[in-house]
Amino acid sequence: MGRRKVAENIRASVRMPSAAGFALLRPGRRRQNVAMKSGVLLGVDGGGTKTELVALDADGRELHREVREGCNPNSLGRDEAAARLTKWLDQLRRAAGGGPVERTLLCLAGDRAFWQGFASGLHGYGRVAAVDDAWPVLELASPGGASGLVMHAGTGSFVAARAGDGAVHYAGGLGWILGDAGAGTEIGRRGWAAAILQTQGWAERDALGEEAARLCGGWDEQAMKRRIHGEERPAAVLAGFAPAVLDLADQGLVSAVAAVAAAVRPLGGLAVAVAGRLSLKGAVPVGVSGPILQRLSAWSVVEEQLLTALPEAVVAPVPGTPIEGVKALLGRAPAELFGAAAE
Repeated sequence: MGRRKVAENIRASVRMPSAAGFALLRPGRRRQNVAMKSGVLLGVDGGGTKTELVALDADGRELHREVREGCNPNSLGRDEAAARLTKWLDQLRRAAGGGPVERTLLCLAGDRAFWQGFASGLHGYGRVAAVDDAWPVLELASPGGASGLVMHAGTGSFVAARAGDGAVHYAGGLGWILGDAGAGTEIGRRGWAAAILQTQGWAERDALGEEAARLCGGWDEQAMKRRIHGEERPAAVLAGFAPAVLDLADQGLVSAVAAVAAAVRPLGGLAVAVAGRLSLKGAVPVGVSGPILQRLSAWSVVEEQLLTALPEAVVAPVPGTPIEGVKALLGRAPAELFGAAAE
């Protein structure tokens, strides 16, 4: 499949959020709930930008869904993240009718041990499993427990894979300070740094620098630095700048193309390394997830890496959104999450 065709397919499946959307999606959007059945299933997909919660009846029919703010303890702090999710889970259970819960699945970004401890302290939520946020997209990329690999790049990024023995592996997800390869925060960081170098006179002034200057109120090196170093949530500022960098890169602006390539290339390298370590070969499914890799400027960087290392791989956009993967996992109830009795 040609580079542009793959990018078009990916772009058609995932809609690119606005700059504000990278920083924070509006909380509190709800779908109308219907009458509850017994044996409710609760699921959560939570990251740095948003948290989506869903309640299903015993037959997998959706009872209620909500979209809230992010709940990543790495950016919010543990107490705030736990307080948010505790409140939202209680509201979700009530919205679903308040009856008995059979099982709850928490797919969350951030400190895995922290979330597992949080899950062990929940009562009244049936069998509770807490895993990282790679599980839902991996389930969509390789349904039913099949081997495969998925690359995700949104506000954060990761690579996840299921080996031939069924074991799930996770790579990346280092957080914005250490660098999430290919993520919105990393693209924004590199674009912002390039803009500052322009104000210092070490690079030619162009539309990338002008966009950063517009956000800072003027062409001023110190103002650009303060906009990041003086913020309480600098990651949100950087992630919010990423769409502008991607737009300019897609238009061929050299400085933006370089920023995107430098941010995304390590993600492709990580995916290739994971595939090699797990001996994923042949027509292995490789899912492409999140809004970043739908952009030609980003996808073109990793395409060559993937197709050189995995020439027979079936590369395709992940169908649906992560919460659909949560729903699939709740329905399948794999033993590695809920124990053999859940199957």
